[in-house]
Amino acid sequence: MHNCLQNINIALLNKFNILNKLLIECVPDNKNIDITFSVFKHYDALLQITSVQPVDLIILDLSTWFTIISNTSQSLRQTTDDALASGCKVLLILLEADAHIIDQLVKMNVDAIISMSDSSAELKRAIEHVLNPEIQQKYISAYITQQLYSGKYERLSKKEWEVIKMFSEGYSLLEIAEKRCRAISTVATQKMNAMKKLNLRNNGELIKYFYIHSLL
Repeated sequence: MHNCLQNINIALLNKFNILNKLLIECVPDNKNIDITFSVFKHYDALLQITSVQPVDLIILDLSTWFTIISNTSQSLRQTTDDALASGCKVLLILLEADAHIIDQLVKMNVDAIISMSDSSAELKRAIEHVLNPEIQQKYISAYITQQLYSGKYERLSKKEWEVIKMFSEGYSLLEIAEKRCRAISTVATQKMNAMKKLNLRNNGELIKYFYIHSLL
């Protein structure tokens, strides 16, 4: 009796050079499995891949995933919905494991979440997990779990959150101070404290953080 050859199609975001070297070693060790990789550089290319062939697993970063789920293109959303409905799995690889976002990410409709800080063995376990049809629960890597439950990060105060929200929406520190009847030095301190708690290094990271958090 001959075993049937199982074909698995994986769509990979070509953003991390290290992944191209690791993934061949990370697929399940099974001679009856034939793995095909389709590399895409942006979501339009992913749309093209999923429209011409079934995809079993999409591996991408957080930024690209948010671009897809927040995109207003009807064709992109429909193609993505069709792929997920057909059983396609989604594995997110985080560039920076930020506990403030991770606690929300685990609620998202993705099948696995790992970090670039995880080992290649963790990546392999994640792929084997999501490709196993008998396993339904989400895969969260050990590093992500540690960040999620470590309790080492500080919560923002209501005023700190208000300041970064308004700043991310385009208000200057002076305008925020005037609207909230505070000294500009107070507003600046609240913004600085919030960024320190969130481990954000500049305004660009702050705006990106708020955008992602607002989608969650």
